[in-house]
Amino acid sequence: ALTSAPKLSDRRAATDVLRESVVTRLRRGVRRSMVLQVLRLRFVSATGRLREFRRPPEPPLQSYAATPSTRIVTGLEIARQCVSEIAADASARGARTAIVLMPARFQIDTPDYMRLREAVADAGGTLQRDAATDRFTAAFVPLALPMTDLLSPLRNAPPGGDLFFQENVHLTRRGHGIVADHLAPFVTRLLER
Repeated sequence: ALTSAPKLSDRRAATDVLRESVVTRLRRGVRRSMVLQVLRLRFVSATGRLREFRRPPEPPLQSYAATPSTRIVTGLEIARQCVSEIAADASARGARTAIVLMPARFQIDTPDYMRLREAVADAGGTLQRDAATDRFTAAFVPLALPMTDLLSPLRNAPPGGDLFFQENVHLTRRGHGIVADHLAPFVTRLLER
């Protein structure tokens, strides 16, 4: 959200738009591949050993860090402001807004979490599995909007197949079913108000 804040205004240079497009495509490519995610974390860890040549990099996955960088706090404030504006716009048009918190795959998949925790530790950080969920919840509570979190239903799902594809961050058919089973009563209650 911090790097996206300037995008909320219409005054952007063409070079900024192009750079944003390239960076977005790279990020999407990395997010689709667990191998590239781990490779990125290893790269950050390896470059962290070159501290005498440049400022040390911050450990990755700062939203989940035990002690996040200040940009995370700023990003949460920006996210809260954006959701507040979305809710105001929706209300002005006679619509309602609700918030659904979606967990990261490693919050559900323990082997995935263990790999990322080790990589973050190698980079000098401490990964807290549910820190981002807690931070987003705290950021959005003041908005007084209906909110639900998919972490518990996904984490407490009965044994069975994967909930997320291993190649990317998308839900499997089973994961979608669990989410639908949780969202149906949530949305029904909202519609009955």
